[in-house]
Amino acid sequence: MVRIIILENHPMYSEGLKYFITTLPDFSVVGVARTGSDFFRLLAGTPADLALVGVNLPDSNNCADVARRLRKTYPAMKIFAIANEDTRPIVQSMMKAGINGFIGKRQAKVNEFEQVIRKIAAGEQYIGRIDTNAHLRTSKIKQHDNADQKNFRRSSIKKNLRKSVSSCVICMPKSM
Repeated sequence: MVRIIILENHPMYSEGLKYFITTLPDFSVVGVARTGSDFFRLLAGTPADLALVGVNLPDSNNCADVARRLRKTYPAMKIFAIANEDTRPIVQSMMKAGINGFIGKRQAKVNEFEQVIRKIAAGEQYIGRIDTNAHLRTSKIKQHDNADQKNFRRSSIKKNLRKSVSSCVICMPKSM
């Protein structure tokens, strides 16, 4: 049985991961933490074989910092990183820190996720597709980052929230 500990700050995503992993034979979730400090406290008393780590954490610099600490304290631990940010520099920094695998949240498919988690648990490495166009989206967002645009987006967000529009639609700039 492969014991997995999850570090993910988004409650809905971490609960979804936990549910999905519990449906897989030979895998169990031994704990879920939302912050780096809670994760290491939990890990100190909970044996695990694989850490499933989100990239952006509220009390840690990033997944690479968590991976470096895991490598020092738990050198045999397999580290599987998941993130919205799947740009080359972010993935490279995590790889240097010692992760065994990475997959982008936006690109992951359920069957792919299961294959990847099995590969990493078996000692293989896996790096998912890297978003090479992220810099283009970032520059478009910066171009529209002025006071008028912010005020427009605030009113648009309030209106969409009243209509129960999804958060993806609400947060997307109109020009994209």
